[in-house]
Amino acid sequence: MKKILVMLLAASALFAVLAGCGADDASMAETDAPEISTAEPETQAPASAPIALIGGNDEPFTEACREALADWCDANDMDWAGYEPEKDTADARVVAVARAIADGADVIILPGSVFGEVLDTVMEVYPQIRFIALDVSQEDMAKEPASNTACLMFNRAQAGFLAGYAAVREGYTELGFLGDDTRAAARYGCGFVQGADAAAAELGVDIRIRYSCGQISDDSGLTAEAEHWYQEDTEVIFAWGAAEAAALKAAKSKEGRLIGSGAETDSGYYLTAPVMVPGNAVKAVLEALYGDEWDVWCGKITTADGVCAGLDTEIWTMERFTVHDYELVKVQLEAGTIAAEDTALLPEISERTTLMQNED
Repeated sequence: MKKILVMLLAASALFAVLAGCGADDASMAETDAPEISTAEPETQAPASAPIALIGGNDEPFTEACREALADWCDANDMDWAGYEPEKDTADARVVAVARAIADGADVIILPGSVFGEVLDTVMEVYPQIRFIALDVSQEDMAKEPASNTACLMFNRAQAGFLAGYAAVREGYTELGFLGDDTRAAARYGCGFVQGADAAAAELGVDIRIRYSCGQISDDSGLTAEAEHWYQEDTEVIFAWGAAEAAALKAAKSKEGRLIGSGAETDSGYYLTAPVMVPGNAVKAVLEALYGDEWDVWCGKITTADGVCAGLDTEIWTMERFTVHDYELVKVQLEAGTIAAEDTALLPEISERTTLMQNED
């Protein structure tokens, strides 16, 4: 029933937009075009733009995609338009997609996992439109991607791997991972364990990793856990999501080190931060689409790793393991010489690593 309602909403939204434009007119003057909402009005293209981006609920992620789209369109002499849903709901996003299509877009970029439910509807209602969905996995959708749809996931385990590897190569042997109850945190944590273990085996050193992901939800509990870890000789904690603010508070009180998204990077507590670069994925898929290589991406979910996942070198404070060392390891990951399994499940580890889960 919900699917039917959403499909009817999409159809009615499209009809309303077209009706408002004047169905009997052979053409519509630019001054009669529907108003387009965007967070960046100074870069918004005319309503007849062939490419549209629908705003998601993660503004930094959306903004990275928006900037990459603007750069690509400038370089390729193409127009684009940005649309913001009126509400943070699937129905509102479907309406935004319908309006973009009514305005002339035939390529729609959807940034964020919240578009999984939207895709279930629009990729069938609009089979002639190409959809590029970023950070949308099969877990977010009820259906397989159609032939007009390309879904890209980011290998957060790769960024986590590099963070864990770097920490151990820097000389830390007492580590911790503290995450919230999200898919992203679990994948970062899995990669972190893989990378730390790989570096420990390579160096021939023994390490310990305290690990908690999703078991603690309140801020006071997360802060208490992080403080306890630091008191128990943990040297650096990789904290993600809701756990990061709590871990930063604990790091400040216990003089610990931190890896996280990069909040308060001038505090001196951060070693580095994992980064996703969705803009590189946007450009790669557009190049394929307009270069007649759409088949490389369409009808499936592809992991966009390599240049799309890594560590922030701008806030780098490590000295023994340098940015140059990091770049060399990243090349090996991109080439497949080293593998970072992208999963939320904890990996098998060597005898060099002791994994301590949910320790009180």
